[in-house]
Amino acid sequence: MGLDGSNLATLNTTVETLQTQQMTAQSTITTLNTTVGTLQSKVMAIANDGALGPLGTYVKVVDTGSINGLTGPHVIFEGANVHIRSGSGFTDDNTTQAAFGVSFFGDASGTPSETLTGRGNLIIGYDETSALSGTLSSGPRTGSHNLVVGPVHTFSSWGGMVAGFKNAITGISSSVSGGEQNTASGQGSSVSGGALNTASGNASSVSGGGQNTASGGSSSVSGGSQRSATALFNWAAGSLSEPD
Repeated sequence: MGLDGSNLATLNTTVETLQTQQMTAQSTITTLNTTVGTLQSKVMAIANDGALGPLGTYVKVVDTGSINGLTGPHVIFEGANVHIRSGSGFTDDNTTQAAFGVSFFGDASGTPSETLTGRGNLIIGYDETSALSGTLSSGPRTGSHNLVVGPVHTFSSWGGMVAGFKNAITGISSSVSGGEQNTASGQGSSVSGGALNTASGNASSVSGGGQNTASGGSSSVSGGSQRSATALFNWAAGSLSEPD
């Protein structure tokens, strides 16, 4: 039984369609081969990289499940120390310290840097720059080698730690470990908690309470409200204070 014109035309159309599909498939195969080749090159580059290659020895990813009640996925560093550095070669970024005229760690015969790099910080959370529709805002974030936990913080020096909400560390190696709107501006000063407290004297501390100020060197306010320790080695505690 022969083919009439209509059947022949249908077969021709089918053949042309199959040819087009075959060409498309071949093009897709060629593209996939290229992609595979690229991925193989990247895998080889990672395997040969002096840093990334050994990383797998100390880092593992657990995609599912929980660890000690914490939902995954998890990235685990194991059997190694983790170093976070600014790249300057110095914890103080070789900046001039006013009290000494030189860097703490740099070569005294060299030329200290005038500014910190703003790198080498470990940020836990998003550390938003503002809150409450912009009515609360952070200050400068130019510091280096600081641990920052929480939002709207200011950190403009080095070697410090700030946590809580809208706190500021502006002194060398100063810390605010909790509370809100607290400031540690003296070198080696600290505020442990509370609100609107300030430790501005070198080696001064405010432990808690509200609107307290430790401005004397090595002074301390332990709590209460609107208490001040203004002279060297002064202390204040709630309703108690040592006279200047």
